[in-house]
Amino acid sequence: MEKGICMPGFRHGFGNNLLRDLLDSLEFHAAKFGYDYDYIRDASSAMREYLDIHSSQLYLLDDANVTRVRLFLNTLERSTTFLYHNQETLEAAECFKNTDAFRAFALSRRSFRYFDGTSVSRAKLLEAISIARHAPSSCNRQSSHVHIYSDKELVSRLLSLQGGSRGYGHLGDTLLLVTSNLKMTIHVNERHLPFVDGGIFFMSLLYALHSCKIASCPLNCYFPPAVEKKVRALSCIGDNEAIVAMVICGNISGTIKAVKSPRFPVECFYTYH
Repeated sequence: MEKGICMPGFRHGFGNNLLRDLLDSLEFHAAKFGYDYDYIRDASSAMREYLDIHSSQLYLLDDANVTRVRLFLNTLERSTTFLYHNQETLEAAECFKNTDAFRAFALSRRSFRYFDGTSVSRAKLLEAISIARHAPSSCNRQSSHVHIYSDKELVSRLLSLQGGSRGYGHLGDTLLLVTSNLKMTIHVNERHLPFVDGGIFFMSLLYALHSCKIASCPLNCYFPPAVEKKVRALSCIGDNEAIVAMVICGNISGTIKAVKSPRFPVECFYTYH
């Protein structure tokens, strides 16, 4: 519905059937769990804006849907306090106003294997996750989740199972395990969603950690089934979570060595059609 509101060539009456389906889901959830959830408020904001646009342009929608939406919104407003939000209207120049430094920033990020053993600031870590949550995801489902481990013994055991951080992993202070919620998928055609959305979030997290001056090194999680079972038990993640990757985090100081990791020529990364 949000996408339709922002499409060029606005089409009146679009999504009327989707509105009914959305209401069915919202009413079911509200009856079972209540109204005080972010996604209830976000969906309600979209419905309200949808009605307001059509009303302001004197376009008549299905009366039954409109009545149901108004009733739901009235009940919501009585049940919880929040501000509705609308889609943003931007000038083209505004969309790229903070992009000038990105090339230098992106090229400055490295995977570090030198850590000084000091504690990572929890505030900075949460700031990085807050930045990373703005990574795009399919239908804005936001299925990614970060598990944070700082207990030295637990981190050591998880890194031992991962197997790729010998010689430096023990110097890091915090281990992050990124997962993707399988409950966010709808049908089998979305079988790659956890790793596509999770991978996009993961890269955003690496950039965010770098912006917060937290040194990090990504670790793959290509586990055979027996090892994955042990990791799941040890990390206390749910059966509904697909494991995407790990990140070892720490602070750095003084003079360090960083791998060069030379890149192939840019011509290796694209094909014109």
